[in-house]
Amino acid sequence: SPRELTREGHMGLYCFILHKRHVLQQKLAAVTSTYASVGTDPSFFTPEEDVEEESEDDNNSSELSEEEF
Repeated sequence: SPRELTREGHMGLYCFILHKRHVLQQKLAAVTSTYASVGTDPSFFTPEEDVEEESEDDNNSSELSEEEF
């Protein structure tokens, strides 16, 4: 019947899926290597002093807004 795929149609779909899988595997490898370096590169970490200062600033700003009311 006209709705059934031919052998060539099946092969075309199969090749398309294989190509798509290859492209996705390449993207996955790129993302995996990027995030692996995030876990080991010290430049990605924020020093604890900066984190403490930011949280103190957040507390001060919330206290100021409460005092304004």
